[in-house]
Amino acid sequence: NFSVEPIFKKKKKFLKDVLVKKVDEKYYINEDEIGEPNPFKQRVYKSKIPKEILKSWNYVKGAKHEIRETQAGHQFNYDEGGIPFPDNLNSPSRTMLTKQFMVFQMKNMQNI
Repeated sequence: NFSVEPIFKKKKKFLKDVLVKKVDEKYYINEDEIGEPNPFKQRVYKSKIPKEILKSWNYVKGAKHEIRETQAGHQFNYDEGGIPFPDNLNSPSRTMLTKQFMVFQMKNMQNI
C-alpha cells in the first residue's frame, strides 16, 4: 500500500462557475420533452420502446439495459450508466459534447 496526494493547486471549478449566464430561449427545453423516468425494470428490446420515450430527456440521460439489434440481425445486450439529470451545479465541471447525431444527446441540463 502507498498514499498519494494530489498536486493540483488551482481553485477547483464547478459547473456553476463555467455556465453561460444568458442563453437564448431557443435552447430552453419544453417540459413535455422531459418525459417520465424509465418505466422498464428489466432488460427490454429497444425496438419495443415507444418513440416518445426514446426522444425524452429522461431516456437519453438515464441508465439503459436493452437488447439491441444490428442491421445484420445480430442481437446484443447494451448497457449504459445514467448521468445526473438535471445536472448538479455544485459538481465538478466537465467537458460536454453538444448536438451530435441526436438532437439532444449530450446537452447540459439545469433547473432555472
